[in-house]
Amino acid sequence: MSMQPGRNFTPRADDFDPANQALSDALRKSFRVMKWLMSAVIVLYLFSGMFRVKPGEVGFVLRMGRIVQSNLSEGWHFAYPFPIDESRTMSLAGDRKVTVPFMFQLTEQHRLRGLQTGGSALLRPGRDHYLLTGDLNILHAYLSIVYRIRDAADYIANVVDVTPGDDNPPEHELMASLLAASAVEIAATHSVNDVYADRGGFRDAVRDRVASRLDALRQAGASPGLEVKWVEATSFEGFEAIMPPLAAYDEFLAVLASEAQKGQRISTARGRANDLLSRTAGSGYSDLEAAIDAEFLALRETGTVPAELRERTETLLRQSGGEVQTILKEAEAYRDRLVNEAAGDARAVEVLAAEYDRNPVLLLSRLRMSVRQEVLSYPTLNKKFVPRESRQVRLVIPRDPEQQERAARQRSERDKEETSPSGSTGPGEARPVGGRIAQPSP
Repeated sequence: MSMQPGRNFTPRADDFDPANQALSDALRKSFRVMKWLMSAVIVLYLFSGMFRVKPGEVGFVLRMGRIVQSNLSEGWHFAYPFPIDESRTMSLAGDRKVTVPFMFQLTEQHRLRGLQTGGSALLRPGRDHYLLTGDLNILHAYLSIVYRIRDAADYIANVVDVTPGDDNPPEHELMASLLAASAVEIAATHSVNDVYADRGGFRDAVRDRVASRLDALRQAGASPGLEVKWVEATSFEGFEAIMPPLAAYDEFLAVLASEAQKGQRISTARGRANDLLSRTAGSGYSDLEAAIDAEFLALRETGTVPAELRERTETLLRQSGGEVQTILKEAEAYRDRLVNEAAGDARAVEVLAAEYDRNPVLLLSRLRMSVRQEVLSYPTLNKKFVPRESRQVRLVIPRDPEQQERAARQRSERDKEETSPSGSTGPGEARPVGGRIAQPSP
């Protein structure tokens, strides 16, 4: 093969030997394979950020440590590959619980023998935990708070696991601290009975206090994304959820039993009072009772009863039921009867006055005979007939019963003195025998 100067040279296939031709083909194929492999790697890298959010979960994307997509719903979502983006998913299904024990330290003896009450069961503040109530009493409690994750973005951004080595969730220390602080604060405003029996909404108050502290964190821009559901007291290893100190356990239960009995009797008395008032004035007795109390209060303070108060009481009396209505009807009937009788008497007096003006002697005689006939017709009247020839009539009017009793007692004493012997004879004295004086025997 010759080369002439000044002319372009184009190699031909037959200008190479077979070895060079084979090497060229191999390199060409290798570069083609490498190109496809690199393209596949690039495509896989670009799509490596794809992630799937399962049912009951939410997803979010962090870019350089900052959340750029949050609360992603169920399905597939795209994110740039690592280290540009980082995808995370979190399950929101189910509630979470954190428990704080305000209990005495349980020993193996407690577990084997149960409660040992009395003076020997001392409380050690450095070891045992407790709640101090507003009336300066001590209670043990085993409180739990139930909550859920409300906002996953706030949860990821603001909740840090300070104890990564344990099995507790990252927010465990936060919720335990909030529950302990809120329980101590609320217990100091409630009595021991309210905390023990959950009267006055002690557990609800603790829940509301924890929720208010979480709201304060949210307003400060550090919301943990948690929502409180309720606070409960649960038993622990056979012990009561809320219980007094062991040293005063028996006395505490005795006081509770007495208070329960007192409450039961008060409730029974109130029930009887309500039943009696209902029978007396009907179902609306409370308004009538309040109106009567208002009248008495006004009378005591001012000495008079305002007309509007009296009118209101009379209106309620007319509207009431029960025995009050019966009494009112009887009173009205009695009033009508008296009015009618008085009106009849007035008309009779008017008629008698006219007759008296015409013939007074005849009228008086007729009235005297009418009265005598009416009096003598009484079946219970004790009648006495006095002879005409009697000159003097004495009426013995019974004296005062006390004077009669005193006179009878005096007569009885005189009779006893008269019937009793005048005196006893001693030894060596003479005593009458058969009408003569008998000398004592030597």
